[in-house]
Amino acid sequence: MSNAINYITSKGFKLERIPYADHVPELRTLKNTDPKIVAHINEGLKKVCIWKISVDESVKADTFNDKTQSFNVNASIDDESLNIILSGNLDTLSAPELLAYFENIKKENIINSVIIDCSKLEYVSSAGIRVLLIMHNNCKDGLVMKSCNETVIRDLSNTNIKIQ
Repeated sequence: MSNAINYITSKGFKLERIPYADHVPELRTLKNTDPKIVAHINEGLKKVCIWKISVDESVKADTFNDKTQSFNVNASIDDESLNIILSGNLDTLSAPELLAYFENIKKENIINSVIIDCSKLEYVSSAGIRVLLIMHNNCKDGLVMKSCNETVIRDLSNTNIKIQ
C-alpha cells in the first residue's frame, strides 16, 4: 500500500483517506435488527475508506523515467485562442499536467477558444477527457481537436468537443 501511495504522490497527486463511516447516515433499514448485529455492521463500516485523489500543483511530477509513451505540450496564444500541440498519451498521469498548464495560462490571458493539434497524440483516457471537457467548458468558443487518429476520435465520440 505504501508503494502505491508513494508512486501516486510522486506523479503530482494528493491522496486523502476518508473513513466511509463518517459520511454514512443512520441506516433505517436496520431499525428492527438486533443491536449486536447493527454494532457489528457499524464496526465494519469504520474499516471502509474512500480515497480522494486531487492534483497537487506543488509537486513536480517525475514522469521522465516512465516506460509509457511520453507526454508533451507545446502551446502558443494567438489573439484569444490557445493553440496546443499534444503528443503521447493524455492519461491519468498526464491529464493533471495539462489542466495545471491551462489554468496557469488562463490566469494571465483571456482565452476564448482552444485549438488542439492531435497529430502526435496516441490515446486519451477518461481522465484526459475530463480535462478536455473542463477546458472546453471554460472557453466561450469551446475547444476543437484537429488531426485526431481513430482511437482519439472514438474516445471523444460521446462528448460535445468538436473534432476536425
